[in-house]
Amino acid sequence: MSHNEEDSSDDEFLHSSRAGTPDIDFSGGPTIGPLTGGPTMGSSVNGTTTDGSATPTREANVDPQLGLTPGAVSSPASPQDFVQFSLHIARTLTLTAAESEELQRTAQLPTLNHFLIWLAGRMIRMETKIDAVQPPDIQFIIPSGLSAKIEEKSVRVFLDTTIGGYKTRPKDKLISLLKSNRSWGLTRQVEESTNAMKTIGKKINQRFTHHRNDAKDKIAASFGSWDDDSKTFTGPSKNIYDLTKDVMTAVGGKSFSMEITLPLVTRVALMRYVYDRQLKKTLNGKVASDFWDLVDTKLKKIREEKGSDKAKISEAFGKLLKADRKTWGTITAEELQQLPLTAITVDEMEG
Repeated sequence: MSHNEEDSSDDEFLHSSRAGTPDIDFSGGPTIGPLTGGPTMGSSVNGTTTDGSATPTREANVDPQLGLTPGAVSSPASPQDFVQFSLHIARTLTLTAAESEELQRTAQLPTLNHFLIWLAGRMIRMETKIDAVQPPDIQFIIPSGLSAKIEEKSVRVFLDTTIGGYKTRPKDKLISLLKSNRSWGLTRQVEESTNAMKTIGKKINQRFTHHRNDAKDKIAASFGSWDDDSKTFTGPSKNIYDLTKDVMTAVGGKSFSMEITLPLVTRVALMRYVYDRQLKKTLNGKVASDFWDLVDTKLKKIREEKGSDKAKISEAFGKLLKADRKTWGTITAEELQQLPLTAITVDEMEG
């Protein structure tokens, strides 16, 4: 085969291998070798190659991917060669002045390891930027049916005297109830969506916050009117039965209807007991924002002290109720005996 035939086949290969890639001329680039400026692998030194092999032929010197000229491997590149080559690339790609300067600084990195570290840093920064511009999750709209169930069942959960507290437990109870009744709208698909559950959880929290505030307002009003001069409540107070009705109406609304039970009355008596204890500390007719935390703490203390013994727990609540009747308003023993003795759980409430 003649040299002309070799040149022709090389040109065809170069054109085919670079098809579809940016039209960048690498012919003026430096030798691609060690960045330290030493002789390149396979270059000629004193008539022999640095690795002891024969002087490379023209075919071995041509890199069809980079488009280097046959003589490119004959001399090592200097740092300035790389800078000049970076300027050539910057012009070809029409980089901005700032981008060209950045490319020149990169070209002057002393070793390949320096370049790889620089490249890794750039990739990390690029990933961070990509994450930052990711579109936000599409806002989940709670279906009307599920929203209505949350409104309704949050009331019944709050008035369920079997729950062990009023801050976190009502939310857990309601979500469990919704999961047990998939037809209400909390399907498995909705449950598997983090965005959807975050929206649902937010609405549930808002409902229970609203219920707690309504109940606390009624408890505060049950003491009468606060007198700043005497630092005491004056005027008529409400007996525990009427207060329970007020709390139930405030939480559930005027149209809400549920039978008042003795466990519910005693639970409201415990709330008023905690409120009264805090009033004696603040001396301003108001309680601190941790009121419901203190209610939960009192409930927990009773359970722990009585060893979850139902009879002993009932006795403890009975003492609270007796003290409430004596202090804030009478309700006869006969009237109390007419109240259902068994708590109505949310699963047993109508609706």
